[in-house]
Amino acid sequence: MTDTQVFGLKNRKALILGLIVISPILWGLLWYRAEGKLKPLQIYGDQEMDGSTTPWVIPDFKLIDQNGDTVTKADLKGKIVVANFFYATCPEVCPRMNKEIQLVAYKFTQHRDVLFLSHSVNPEYDTASVLKEYSRRFNLPDDKWKFLTGRKRDIYDLAVNHYRAVAVKPDGPDDFIHSTTVVLLDKEQRIRGFFESMDNPKFFNDVKGAIQVLIKEYKLQENEQG
Repeated sequence: MTDTQVFGLKNRKALILGLIVISPILWGLLWYRAEGKLKPLQIYGDQEMDGSTTPWVIPDFKLIDQNGDTVTKADLKGKIVVANFFYATCPEVCPRMNKEIQLVAYKFTQHRDVLFLSHSVNPEYDTASVLKEYSRRFNLPDDKWKFLTGRKRDIYDLAVNHYRAVAVKPDGPDDFIHSTTVVLLDKEQRIRGFFESMDNPKFFNDVKGAIQVLIKEYKLQENEQG
């Protein structure tokens, strides 16, 4: 092998070694730039006269989960929340909706800051023990997906006036509200997305993608503060 060939071989080895060392750095820079250009999700709220938006924020509440434990707004602190409204004896629509949510939830089992909440709109029947049995079909940890019951008026107030999951109030005290809308909250309990779960082939990707955007938003904030 000539001196020129040896020199060329050494240069190629040095180039390969350099790429191995530099590639993670380049990928990191590209990722950071992509994060910096991340398009945030809409913050839903009331439009004020000056053009600003007053966010829709979930208020204080007190409900019971499938283990009989009290759940309040404080338990949502630091959590990205996916919420919906259902009832355990619903024959078709609710199981289909919760099955769609289950597929999303499986993707975030390792993310402790992502929480799923399903509120019963038939709380007189859906006691904690009923919800415990119902929750078993989805095979997810109780601290990842909470099924909630409580006073009917409190749940309906949340559904209609705060989550905006239904467009109209029930006509009478015995009527059920029924919604196939899934709502996304950020860590400040602000509404950041509405997703139709029925007959929507984009539901899984849309909800998963929106959660990932929020995760990246908070990661970018941490990097900027850090």
